[in-house]
Amino acid sequence: MAQLWVERLPLFIVRSFTYTGVGQKEQFLVPKIIAHFSKKKPTIELGSLDVFREFGDLRAVVDIYRRLLKHCPIGDTLNVCTGQSYSLCEKITGHSIEVQVNPEIVRTNEVRVLSGSSNRLNQQIGEWNSFRLMETLTWMLSNVRLVAV
Repeated sequence: MAQLWVERLPLFIVRSFTYTGVGQKEQFLVPKIIAHFSKKKPTIELGSLDVFREFGDLRAVVDIYRRLLKHCPIGDTLNVCTGQSYSLCEKITGHSIEVQVNPEIVRTNEVRVLSGSSNRLNQQIGEWNSFRLMETLTWMLSNVRLVAV
């Protein structure tokens, strides 16, 4: 829809891939995993285990949006992504947890690998800190008590 107005208004389009960070609700995958590990729960129910996704860091996304607003690449469409995907059942702490597949939350049309290219974004705003997944998870784990209700 925005493409219809791009010649009349100073618009650019941003397609953000999955990102996460401190304060995100546990209904989302990464905060759910973080909560289970921080509480040392013995099991977790997830959907498909053989999928790979990008998990950008909220801090990087905020910085990218700020830089895009300053640069204002009118008429462009940009992916906000890292270009790296991770397995959803990668071990992230020293705590062992049993993963149980819940058929009710398995998507029948699940995309196995979802990852994007940030080449155009990099051309517009230059280098940016994408944070490694382990940095994001460590940040989230260290802040669990600060945001827990």
